[in-house]
Amino acid sequence: MGNIYHERKSPRANWHEYDGGDYFVTICTKDKFHYFGEIKNDEIKLTDIGIYLKSQIENIQKYYPFAEVLLYTIMPNHIHLIISICTDAIHRVHTSDAIHRVHTAVNTNDTAIHRVHNNDNNDTMDAINRVPTSARNVMKKQMLGSVIRGLKARVTKYANDNKIQFAWLGRYNDRIIRNKNEMNRIAEYITNNPIKWKSN
Repeated sequence: MGNIYHERKSPRANWHEYDGGDYFVTICTKDKFHYFGEIKNDEIKLTDIGIYLKSQIENIQKYYPFAEVLLYTIMPNHIHLIISICTDAIHRVHTSDAIHRVHTAVNTNDTAIHRVHNNDNNDTMDAINRVPTSARNVMKKQMLGSVIRGLKARVTKYANDNKIQFAWLGRYNDRIIRNKNEMNRIAEYITNNPIKWKSN
């Protein structure tokens, strides 16, 4: 897959409008500091801020009804997420299929990997359908960015409120997942990340 931390000239693909789809996102801590925990026996032992981060990832859809985390893992100094962005309730069908693809690609006994199951209900559907057309058009430009900025901001606020030293790296890396094979390769990479971890 290459170096996921490689600096890119442009953080967005100019041919993709970010109005839907699945994305592989990596967010790192500043100076690669181990704020979230340490890996022992191929599993991460989370710090308080790591535990809070976990709760925020699993509740992203409460803040952003158009976003769903299909798969994620928390590492000592970074996180990996597969995020699905949907602008319409109809696209939930595709999201459910994406979750199925991910589940078939990973080891279900791997406790280091977390799967956020599709819990669609009427409230979520209604919330998506109530978004005005004009607001949806605005969302299309920065939907993914809004989700990531919100997640980073909540974790930073938690750290500040609890007087915990913490800082994110300014940028994050995202990759458009183009097809089933790529989804499977990324899911496998996320699955094996704790096992291949070497302290740095």
